[in-house]
Amino acid sequence: MTSVTGDSLLMSLLGFGCDAVSTMIESLSQCGRWNAACSVFQPRRRPWLRLRMGLHWSTSARRTTQLQGLRSVSPLSDWNSEQYLKFEAERTQPSIDLARRVKQVIPGPNIIADLGCGPGNSTTVLRRAFPESRLFGIDNSPNMIASAKKNHPGIEFLLGDVHHLHGRYDLMFSNACLQWIPGHRLLIPQLMESLNPGGVLAVQIPMVEQTPLFSIIYEVANDPRWNLGDVLRGKNGTLQPEEYFDILAATSSDFTQWETTYYHRMPSADALVEWVKGARMQRYIAALNDRDESGKAAERFEQEVAWRVNSAYVPQANGEVILKFRRFFFIAKK
Repeated sequence: MTSVTGDSLLMSLLGFGCDAVSTMIESLSQCGRWNAACSVFQPRRRPWLRLRMGLHWSTSARRTTQLQGLRSVSPLSDWNSEQYLKFEAERTQPSIDLARRVKQVIPGPNIIADLGCGPGNSTTVLRRAFPESRLFGIDNSPNMIASAKKNHPGIEFLLGDVHHLHGRYDLMFSNACLQWIPGHRLLIPQLMESLNPGGVLAVQIPMVEQTPLFSIIYEVANDPRWNLGDVLRGKNGTLQPEEYFDILAATSSDFTQWETTYYHRMPSADALVEWVKGARMQRYIAALNDRDESGKAAERFEQEVAWRVNSAYVPQANGEVILKFRRFFFIAKK
């Protein structure tokens, strides 16, 4: 019988889909050949192959213990990619700005992970910026991943969680995702640990807590009529820029931080409500629909938010409304 080597196994597996690979792995393990060939799948050498196959390796007990307290927000209901993409240009611009700065730091990363890729709009920005790189878009929303695969068939998208990434990457990119994950004092060092030497972690985080639009949503959610104060309590992992400074100073060889306030032109105040329905407000609506399947409670909640938003945002002379949106960026090099 012909012996199985790591390289020959690798070349064979590359021609098959995930289901076929799983069957082959099971057969190899049953016939005792797996141990002889498993070195080809060392996660630090070929994380891209492991991701394609949907395989996972455990890391050190220390890392496992640290991550037990870190869990991304379990969606009350899946994200709605169509609603999210109603403002695709506005949501994508921060990715473009971040990728442009990243290219000045690491012009040719080999392996890239787009964490929280959503419907793939940020991943396509990375594909244009780094056409020769191995690129993976990763998100824990089935709806978002399905949309990304449909609209961007030339890119590989994977359903996964930021806490189950193994191996090493040259660039880990995250646009408007990490705010949904608590525990950044542990999370950021763990992401830095997953980089190759000289690798880069590039992150954009919305800083919206003091924005009138989001303040209105929180006020309505905490009203006793709705009693939604616990829906997002403890779910927002956002720290202050000074706190990220200390984390990055301790975990990176070099880093830079900056903020940009985007002045988004919106056709009306009602459009602002449509904006938040694609992200933060969606969770409140989902919680209300869980309580009242008729959808009437969610409808009244949305009407209350819309009334307050229309009162708070005065239209410009041409009828448009300005949405001032503050975003915080950092690029850290290992």
